[in-house]
Formats: sequence, C-alpha cells, structure tokens
Amino acid sequence: MAGGVTVGSMLLVVVVAALAIFLLVKIFREREKAIARRDAIAAMTEIGAVAEEFRITGWGWFSRAALVFSILLSIYAMDDARNVLQQILASVGLISSAIIFGVGMILGRRRTYRVYGKPELFKMVPRMAGDQKSATFDA
Repeated sequence: MAGGVTVGSMLLVVVVAALAIFLLVKIFREREKAIARRDAIAAMTEIGAVAEEFRITGWGWFSRAALVFSILLSIYAMDDARNVLQQILASVGLISSAIIFGVGMILGRRRTYRVYGKPELFKMVPRMAGDQKSATFDA
C-alpha cells in the first residue's frame, strides 16, 4: 500500500504507546513512594512548614488579556499578509508581544508566605528583649 497505513505501522504505534504508558505509570508510582518516604522523614524532624500562596494582580490580568489579544492579532496579520515582509513583521510582532506580556504575567503575581509550626518548639527560638543587642531564651 503506497502512502497508506499498514498493519505493521499501526502495531508499532500501539506497542510504543503501551510501552510509554507502562513507563509513565512506573515513574509516577516510584515518585509517589519517594514523596511518601520524604514526608515520613520530615514529619519526624520538622519544626514547621512554610506555605507559599500567590495571587494574580491587576497588571497580571492585564498582561494575560493583552497577550491573548496580541497573539490573535498577530495570527490575523500573518493570515492577511500579502508578501514575505508582512509575514516576517507579523512573526516578529508575535514573538515580541509574547515575550513582553509573558514577562508581565510572570511579574504580575504577588506571593505570600505563611509559616505553620508546633507552638511547643517555638519556645526554643531566641527572642529579642527590648533594645538589647543579644538574644535571650524564654524558658
């Protein structure tokens, strides 16, 4: 069969897909086991945990909207281009707007860090007493 799909090529695709699925399942199971081991060790030795939260600011939302709009505009400009120079300019516009507004999306996030810990362990943390230069322990 010239140019057609043969049984052998379909079988090859099925075998490669099955092998890829098998390897991915094995990798994810090993990863879950490693995470469980790490968490078990951390539970015995940790004093506290730091949780990171982030939210998107107004400029982040503006950058997302501008990125989508500029990509759609660049695709329209590429489709409507009548010569190679116009295609090149539309491609340069697509790349530059993706970089500029992508950086705007990255910078348009606000991060918050919260520390959660065991109160009985915080008694061992040195506290500053008034204007003194040395740390004292509350015991």
